Order: sequence, then structure tokens, then C-alpha cells
Amino acid sequence: MTLADDSLNVTIRSQVELMRLGATTQKKVVRLLKKMNRELVSEIAKINPAQPKKKTWRKNRLNQLKKQSKEIIGSSYENIDKTVNNDLYRMAPFQTQGAVRTLNTAIGANIFDVTYTSNQLHTLVNTAIIDGDTIGGWWDTQSLDYRTKFNRAMLQTTNQIARGFLKGDPIAVLIKRVRGIDDISGLLSGGRNLVEGGKRQATALTRTAYMQVASDVRVKTYEQFDDVLKGYQYVATLDKRTTPYCRAADGRLFDVNFKPVNDNFNLRIPPSHWGCRSTINPLTKSWAELSGKNSPLKKDQIQAIDSNTSPGQRASMGGPVKMPTDYNSWLKDQSPKAQKDVLGIKRRELWKKNLLTQTDLVNVDGYPLTIKQLEKQYGPL
Repeated sequence: MTLADDSLNVTIRSQVELMRLGATTQKKVVRLLKKMNRELVSEIAKINPAQPKKKTWRKNRLNQLKKQSKEIIGSSYENIDKTVNNDLYRMAPFQTQGAVRTLNTAIGANIFDVTYTSNQLHTLVNTAIIDGDTIGGWWDTQSLDYRTKFNRAMLQTTNQIARGFLKGDPIAVLIKRVRGIDDISGLLSGGRNLVEGGKRQATALTRTAYMQVASDVRVKTYEQFDDVLKGYQYVATLDKRTTPYCRAADGRLFDVNFKPVNDNFNLRIPPSHWGCRSTINPLTKSWAELSGKNSPLKKDQIQAIDSNTSPGQRASMGGPVKMPTDYNSWLKDQSPKAQKDVLGIKRRELWKKNLLTQTDLVNVDGYPLTIKQLEKQYGPL
């Protein structure tokens, strides 16, 4: 096994540990959302906006509920933001250590080290950008979205109760509508009720925040030692949930400035999309470059590598990293059902005939090609 293989294994293990940490934070977020909804239900029972017969009285109670819900939802999402930020701040040093460990493994000796100050770590967390906004900005957006949907649900349901369209205890009906037990136009979002929709959005943001901050920490760390690197390799997660973009990007190369190597594919530094679980692995220069006349390393560092590695390991430095298995190869070992789940029936037919790879299933920006587009290129299926 080469040093590059060893460093790739360290990268993958670090990514698995990161996902486990993220899952723990997601559970905390879900608990805070449940607490928020219990408080909202309590306010509904206390104010009971559907009870008054007169429209003006109902309006007054709805305004009262609107005011209380704004406070509850706002403070709840502030707590969620603080909770996630604290966990991200605690996670960042581990990702720094993981990046350094990956570099030292790739080079064959423990010659690199880096430590960030508390202020630097806080800045990394607070300035991380996801799809054009900070993590805190996204929590503000989700808070407003939840509040808007809650108020709309209360108004619509109260009006339907007043008109006699809904029977039963008004409080019970209102609570059911918030919990999504009964359908109502405007309450459902993407086929999910208010509570489940809020949970889905919050866990997606938490997961992506973890990946974004971890990526920023790794990149910042790698860039401090970019004089020993020649580039990076895209590493996707091998399972059925991997998106078409990451399936096509798996194994592709960046140069040291994160530009795609000999490729017109729009390769992006992961996370490449919401919920992305991919990462990058650093690639070192060759031993000749690292130990030669213009070496970026100090004499004692070169001696440390020489004494800790074999001639074969040093000779393999700078060579292409042979992935243990890329996504295309992994999928070939899966059951026909799993292959259909990932590709769909018609796409699988082309893929099984070796007429296309994962890259052929997407355009240069990583968006999946339609069946019609594929048929135009490969003929009717």
C-alpha cells in the first residue's frame, strides 16, 4: 500500500467521524424543535383563537397568538443557532488535526503541525458560507419561514372552523393542523407537514454546516503547506444516497489552486450541494521534487521522511492515487435493485451495457440528463 493510499484512508476515517459528530448535533436540534412545538401548542390552548364568534375578537386572539409565536419561534431558533455554532466550534480543532494527520501520512513522517487560535476558529465558523449566506443567516431564514407557515395555518384553520367546515373541539383541530394530522392548503410544504418540514430543513442545514466548516478548516490547513502539494482529489461517499453530481465527481482531480485538472467538468470544492457528504484528499509532489535542489522542505524534514519511509514508498510519492473503488465500480457490485434505485430502470440499461459511466449521466455542471437527452445521444431505450 502506498503513502497516498494510507492518506486516503485517513481522510475517509476523518469524514466518517465528522458525520457521527454531525448526527449528534442533529439530535440536539430536533429536541429543541420539539420543545418549541410543545410551547406553541401550549399557547394555542391558552389563547384559543377559534373560540370567539365575532370576527374581530378572533382577529384579536390571532394577533395575540402571532405575537407569542414570534417570540417562541425566534428564541428557539436562536438557541438552535447557538447550539450548532458551539458544536461546530468544538469540532473545528479535530478537523485541523485530521488534516494535519492526512498530510503527515501522505508525506510519511510527522513533520507538519498547525494550531488555530480561538478567534481564528470562531471566525471560520461565523463566516462559513453556504449557498450565498452564513449559517446564522440561514437559521434566520428558517425561523421566518416557520413563523410564516405557522401563522398562515392558524388563520386558515380558524376561518374554516368559524364557517363550519371543521367540526370538533377548536383547540384540538388547531393542534392537529400544526402537527399535520389533517391536510390543509398552505400548511403542507413539499408533501410534509409543518413540524416535519421544519425538522427536515433544520437537520439539512446542520449537516451541511458541519461539512462546510470542516471543508473550510481543511482547505485553510492544506493551503499552509501547498508548497509540498500538487493538488487534491474529490472523494464521494459510496452509498445509494450519493447524488448524481458527486457520483460523477468522485476521483476527479484539482490542481493546487483548486482548478479542475484536464477536465471541463464543473468540479466544486465539497460540500458541492445541500447535504453533501463528499470531501477532498491532498496529493503530494514527487519525492524528486520534495528532496531535490529546490525542495520546499527543510533538511531535517527531508531526513525525517527518508528515515521513516521505504524506497518504494518514496518512489510512489506524487503518483496518481488509485481509489480503493470509485462510485462506478462500487455500483457494479451492488444488487440489481440497488442499481435501479440509484440510476432508474432505463438509465441502468445503458449503464449495464457499458455505454455510459456516471459522468455520462450528468452535464458539465453535474445536473442529471433526462431520458430524452440520453436517448438523443445513445438511441431509443
